[in-house]
Amino acid sequence: TVEAFIRECKWFAERSGYMSGRVKAGVEAAERAGAVGASQAMIGETVFALVYEEYAERVREALEALGAQALISRIEWGPARLVR
Repeated sequence: TVEAFIRECKWFAERSGYMSGRVKAGVEAAERAGAVGASQAMIGETVFALVYEEYAERVREALEALGAQALISRIEWGPARLVR
């Protein structure tokens, strides 16, 4: 499931030692604000969160309150493609 995937992503990020304190704070803030789950993208200090639409603004605001730049986007269900 998607929930299991994001839970495993978080487990790996925490135990690998890559998750900084700032990222951990972002993950926790996103989850408290209503995210299904959140973790670290393995490129820099980047947090991603899976959020139902009705909680998207709350999660964005929680991340921005920490000083993050937050972007809301939808999941793309189609195949990968080049965007120019």
